[in-house]
Amino acid sequence: MAQKEYAELLHEFMSAVKHNYGEKVLIQGTASVVLAGLLVALRLLGGTLADHRFLFLGAGEAGTGIAELITLEMSKQTGNPIEKNRKKIWLVDSRGLIVDSRKESFQHFKKPWAHEHEPVKELIDAVKFLKVALDKNYSNLFNVALARFITTFENVGLD
Repeated sequence: MAQKEYAELLHEFMSAVKHNYGEKVLIQGTASVVLAGLLVALRLLGGTLADHRFLFLGAGEAGTGIAELITLEMSKQTGNPIEKNRKKIWLVDSRGLIVDSRKESFQHFKKPWAHEHEPVKELIDAVKFLKVALDKNYSNLFNVALARFITTFENVGLD
């Protein structure tokens, strides 16, 4: 199937799913795929989801939906309460890190993800604080300084 035909088919399918089942099912489907990928990676790396810290670029309904499913799986694996597991997941929106001091301006789905921390506006500063790794396939979305900094504490190249 040609790339254009595939894109048209995918668009038609996703439009039909959204029309018949609503936006929430798309978010849940996306979250399930992300969680499945993380669980497969953990089989190779060892450990559990709770052994890691996550930083999401994007704190909309999709990002928070994915974060919620990861948190639920952490709770299932560890028996820890959801609130404790949420401390392992951080989100960044267009105004910076999701923190308590900004909570009043958040939509309802962002509020559970607000952490006690001073405001951080730049993604690179959030990455420095959290020391999270970045998939090299997404390095084109960020500036070179950020991508190079991330590679200093993980075995991730820019090639």
